[in-house]
Amino acid sequence: MSTNTLDDHESIELDDRTRRALTEHMGIIPEGGELFTVVGENHPDRDQSTYTVDLRRGRCSCADSEYRNAECKHQRRVTFALGREPVPAAIAPSDVPGELGGERLDGDPRFLATDGGAVAGDTSTERSRVPVAGGVLVYEQRAVGKELVGVKRVTDWDALADALAARGHGRGAVYHVDELDK
Repeated sequence: MSTNTLDDHESIELDDRTRRALTEHMGIIPEGGELFTVVGENHPDRDQSTYTVDLRRGRCSCADSEYRNAECKHQRRVTFALGREPVPAAIAPSDVPGELGGERLDGDPRFLATDGGAVAGDTSTERSRVPVAGGVLVYEQRAVGKELVGVKRVTDWDALADALAARGHGRGAVYHVDELDK
């Protein structure tokens, strides 16, 4: 019996906005800084299917964002396309129409694997990244299974040690892995 728990971002349950952000056709045009134009597919009036996303302020010009004060599908799409949030495991890369953001964006989309790891945009390294409380665990694929090779973006070493213990490594493993983003 597994005692591992899944963080919110590792859950296979998706809310409707996230699912639409990843399965509808949308074009993203960087406008500079944290501003993006997102062209959607589903508005009956094509003049109203272009929206401005301001990630710095957490806003979009669409009605969902303006009237419901919620993170809309356009904001989520840009965040996924930039690789700032991994695409949940419930969405296979083949389910996302076209490229998430195209070649014009800085950052690479990351897709979570069903084991909680993340498949990077460039899979030639055969590394998976598992976002956990306190940082990101980095695994390399081996002939049989995968091996913990390091950690990235550490914000809390104690929380990271707990995450390692929850995955069967033991809390002390935190002292024996490389910090890969130094």
